[in-house]
Amino acid sequence: MVSRGPAQRSGVLEGDVIVGYGDQPISGIDQLHRVLTENQVGLRSSLTVIRKGERRVLPIVPEESHIHLPRS
Repeated sequence: MVSRGPAQRSGVLEGDVIVGYGDQPISGIDQLHRVLTENQVGLRSSLTVIRKGERRVLPIVPEESHIHLPRS
C-alpha cells in the first residue's frame, strides 16, 4: 500500500482483504488492477474489505499511479 495513497486515505489497513470494488466482487489482485484501470480514476466508489472477520465498506476515489512496478 502506498503511504498516503488513495487506499490508505480511504481507511484500508494492512491485513485487510479486498473482496469488492463498487458492486463487483474481487477475487484477487489481478482482477482489482483490471477494474481500477478501466476508466476508474477520479470516480467515487467503494472498496469492500474483510477486517478481522468483519465486512466493511470504505469510500474511495482512485487516482492515477505514478509508481512503476517491475513486471515479473
